Amino acid sequence: MIKTSIITISSVILLTTASVWAVSFEIGESYSAGQEPFWLSKADFNSDGHLDLAVGHCDEHLYPEIDANSGISVFFGNGDGTFAEAVQYVTGFGTLAICAGDFDGDGDIDLASTRPDRIGFVEPDSLCILLNDGEGVFELSPRCETAVVGCLGMCAVDVDGDSSDDLVMTGYMNDTLCIMKNGGTGSFALDTCFAAGDYVTRVCAGDFDSDGDDDLALVNFDNLLIYTNDGFGDFTFADGYSNSDQTDILVSDFDRDGDGDLMTVSQATDLVTVRLNSGDATFPFTAYIPVPFMPFSGALADFDGDGNEDLALTCHVWDSVSILLGTGDGAFVMDSKYSIADRPISLEAGDYDEDGDYDLVVVNNYSNEITIMLNTTVVTDVTEEDKVAEVPSSFGLRQNYPNPFNSSTNIQFDLSQRAFVEMTIYNIAGQVVRYLVTEEMSAGVHTVEWNGSSDAGVPVATGIYLCHLKAGDFVSMKKMALLK
Repeated sequence: MIKTSIITISSVILLTTASVWAVSFEIGESYSAGQEPFWLSKADFNSDGHLDLAVGHCDEHLYPEIDANSGISVFFGNGDGTFAEAVQYVTGFGTLAICAGDFDGDGDIDLASTRPDRIGFVEPDSLCILLNDGEGVFELSPRCETAVVGCLGMCAVDVDGDSSDDLVMTGYMNDTLCIMKNGGTGSFALDTCFAAGDYVTRVCAGDFDSDGDDDLALVNFDNLLIYTNDGFGDFTFADGYSNSDQTDILVSDFDRDGDGDLMTVSQATDLVTVRLNSGDATFPFTAYIPVPFMPFSGALADFDGDGNEDLALTCHVWDSVSILLGTGDGAFVMDSKYSIADRPISLEAGDYDEDGDYDLVVVNNYSNEITIMLNTTVVTDVTEEDKVAEVPSSFGLRQNYPNPFNSSTNIQFDLSQRAFVEMTIYNIAGQVVRYLVTEEMSAGVHTVEWNGSSDAGVPVATGIYLCHLKAGDFVSMKKMALLK
């Protein structure tokens, strides 16, 4: 059944005057990224503590020939907002979808991409796995066949609860969703494939029904579709919502109530649609956000430091990136727009210069490069009077944000009086992953960041984690979802 009933939040307005801009970015360096780059993924590939980038480039203009450099460009970050010249890995013609995950379970981040059939997009795509040696050097594993044709969307998620990152893939040309199960060592086999509507573009994962496992949401040409997981990787269609020409889907807890909400980008209607989750995989509350002409893809981060997730959005027709500020209740307001060339197609947020705020990296499809946008927003320090005013009346653990999260998340808690605080991260099996806080703390509102790594400094796998807070006699726990 396709739901058509909606509630529109009409208070969304467009702010276009420069004097009200809350966020500022400086256009930084650009780097060559191969012919016709498309999607990108970020992670610390060489274990030096700096964010790196992997960009897939499709070389479509060379069809049906294969360019020697066609595949993936890997950029190693210097930690100051600059990157080294790309290292190229050949995967074959047409690399569009790309994602990162620990596919062989050795604690470092590997890469996955697809290689479409170059003779007319008829045969299924091949899956390419590049295994990381821990220092950012990748080795291409033998390709395996999928059931999708023309993959545009891919995400790494542990669908069956075995602590290994599996892969979920969309087939734009054959209207399918495909699940590739990981054998635990980075070898994949086709598990299931089912019809998912006309021209499936993007897919994301999140615990939409609050049962502790990851469900799926995807967008095709006409609809947003939700599939719930039984915990073992078998999915059931839950519900659908009509929309038009959707090119991206993002998941986060926009209203900060502990469940995963959804955002879709529609280039046909010039709208971003936010759907708030009731906690049971239904999304009855909807906000339509008008955005600049023909948006294509988005990235979420707290750009202005107010605790609410904001949105960066590419417009590939007008060569621009727009910034919209989140209000914390599912609504967004337009803040600023930046010109960037040429045909910005996708982007990723991260603290690339390591100054404590979120920057952007933009993939420019026509100029064959990535461009850095450094966040120069000045956030006013909290005064001592503000701190006094913020002392809460009781102890409490708030839901982390963003949630689900990719590389890091913020955990906020309230102390009504001075107390000894223990904050511990557990995996879903109840094993200790990280001791975040073990100290006496003053009364007030406190925020702790978790970077998704264990006490040993090893990045943990995609999955559900538990944040346990003990402060004096107060005990509370919240569920967090890590996606890669």
